[in-house]
Amino acid sequence: MLETRKERVELLKAGIIGKKIEDLYISGNHIKILKHPVLFELESPETGKYLKK
Repeated sequence: MLETRKERVELLKAGIIGKKIEDLYISGNHIKILKHPVLFELESPETGKYLKK
């Protein structure tokens, strides 16, 4: 399901948002998400020192 870029582009042109297409791709191809991404605030003092160049 949704194997080619062309299929995904057709869905975008039809008005389906990218997140929904991604969800369809994941569920239609029986992909399992094993780990959720780690999210953090960029403005926090703890992480700010690591992000400075």
